[in-house]
Amino acid sequence: MVLGEGAMAPYDQDSHRMGGLPMTTSHYMFTYTLDTMRVVLSTPKMEAETPEAMDWGVAMVEVVSLVANFAPVAEDMQVFMPADPSGGVNTIELRGHDDECGELEYTLTSLPTEGKVFLCSCENIWTKPVLEVPQSVAGPCHRLVYQPQANMPAGDADGSKPFDHLTYTVTDAAGAASAPATVSLYVMPSGDDTCEAPPCSVPSAGKPGLALAFDGESSILTLGDAEALKVAPPALSLESWFKLKGAAGGVLLAKAGSYRLGWTRLSGLGCEVMTTLGMVGAATPLAYDDHMWHHAACTYHPGSATVSLYVDGHLAATGTADRPAPPASNYGAFDPVPLHFDAHAVATAGATASLDGDGFFFGYLDEVRVWAVALTAHEVMANMMLTEEMTGLEKGLLCYYPMNDMAEGYSAGTFVWDKSATM
Repeated sequence: MVLGEGAMAPYDQDSHRMGGLPMTTSHYMFTYTLDTMRVVLSTPKMEAETPEAMDWGVAMVEVVSLVANFAPVAEDMQVFMPADPSGGVNTIELRGHDDECGELEYTLTSLPTEGKVFLCSCENIWTKPVLEVPQSVAGPCHRLVYQPQANMPAGDADGSKPFDHLTYTVTDAAGAASAPATVSLYVMPSGDDTCEAPPCSVPSAGKPGLALAFDGESSILTLGDAEALKVAPPALSLESWFKLKGAAGGVLLAKAGSYRLGWTRLSGLGCEVMTTLGMVGAATPLAYDDHMWHHAACTYHPGSATVSLYVDGHLAATGTADRPAPPASNYGAFDPVPLHFDAHAVATAGATASLDGDGFFFGYLDEVRVWAVALTAHEVMANMMLTEEMTGLEKGLLCYYPMNDMAEGYSAGTFVWDKSATM
């Protein structure tokens, strides 16, 4: 009788002699990682007068479980999916089993880092995003939908490592929980359904919900050649969602001699703008290097000559130009301090145009916007809370890169489009 892999060793023995012959009852223990069951082998009773009349062999085999309730098992999985999440094709059906064949409760215990995961039912896909764990995954299908958010994998460039992963557990009716299981997610280019095992190809961009990835070594996004980006506007606002993949550093948005939104030499997030009185800046000591998504906005108002830095919708730091005392003819009112831009400098994201080694950003950028107005605190918060793309027709919007429409260039890398009306 084979009960599974493991060793069977004597548990205890009771030996004596009957009719001059040995009589032994042996107990055996099957040992896996834990003691799980005992097998008892007993010889028949020997009541005959002579050995020739006795019964020989095994009289009884008894299997006794040493565990009152076996813990269920959540299965590790490899899931291969296209980068296009439309129609719920990136569906993950969690799997677990229980030796007692009882009902199991499925719980998501960690979230993916390179995309979003949504709860769904057997009939209704995309019911709601999962924002925190633990999160129960209802039956009977126990399904999730995964949506990748970037145009490059987190693992090796050849796709030999998973693009993303999540973990889950199962719990039986008696409250016994499984060890966490890992779902490894391999993402294929859109339209490629041939990948069945790693390595898979690098996922391509071009579908809603994506962000633009920067490798921290050579990646740079040039914000076009629009005339509106060359000259100094009457006021300025810079916006971007970002998520660091490594140490804090680099720039989110920059234009040499004009403005810079990124990390300072002290690794805190900061913003600087060039005015007719020189550079004015504001910075926070926080690096926001927790590898989570954050919204950054920098505004400059010439009337107050103040730079305001907002992070996740809240004012994080301010800085004001050192202005000379106002002339008596102004009755104590300061003159506005205009911006001063280098008309020949190129506006960039993810790195400085000079490709300075300290300027490279390692992570993801999304919803990049440059404005010719100083957004109010209320407008910054409203922009951060948007759940859909802007139209591009918003007043004062100089450039707008939602990063959801991309194409792979033959020699120049990834193209993204400016959705603003200035283009």
